[in-house]
Amino acid sequence: LVNLLDKTNITKRYLKVTLALEVGDEEAKAKVEKLKTQLRDTIILLLTSQAFQDISSVEGKLGLKQEVMNRVNLVVGAGVVSRIYFTEFVIQ
Repeated sequence: LVNLLDKTNITKRYLKVTLALEVGDEEAKAKVEKLKTQLRDTIILLLTSQAFQDISSVEGKLGLKQEVMNRVNLVVGAGVVSRIYFTEFVIQ
């Protein structure tokens, strides 16, 4: 649960997101689990830099998924995470 970036300073919006990472094997899964704190921090920083207008469309959500995957793979190593799934995505 994060605050979204508010470019207008008029309304406060919140994003609640739950996601799942797809990895290739048990070694990759263990690596992701070991770096869970760093991954949460990286993802939270990314999400709080998003504005409602950036992620309210399907294209925006797909772009966000790609950016999450790019940043996650920077932390755990290139190609460790092959897909990101949003299992919950609520903007209020």
